[in-house]
Amino acid sequence: MKCFQREIRSNRGSPSFFGWICFKYTLGGYMAHIKSHSAKIVARIHRIAGQIAAIERSVNSEAPCADTLNLVAAVRGAVAGLMDELVDGHIRAHVAAADLTPEERTQGADELTVVLRRYVR
Repeated sequence: MKCFQREIRSNRGSPSFFGWICFKYTLGGYMAHIKSHSAKIVARIHRIAGQIAAIERSVNSEAPCADTLNLVAAVRGAVAGLMDELVDGHIRAHVAAADLTPEERTQGADELTVVLRRYVR
């Protein structure tokens, strides 16, 4: 297990705090559950990047507001889908896996809590 202490800052005026970010080493590097699906995940990221580029083109071409808003809504949905997939993988690998120690489960849950708090703001 490799851990790094990192300052976590809030953009809403609350004070920052130091938290520990830890990664479990696996044969393939960090987080093998992502590595095993990396092509699928990268394809989703590329689609999101294309959607972001479409928003930029829409703004630059002075497209109707409703069109641009629909593009933004599509990106939000795509990012939410990516987040769902990554959270599911994290839970299965770092919280619910049968071979984890209680400390590793707690750590996995703590990492997820920090991320979800940032995500739902």
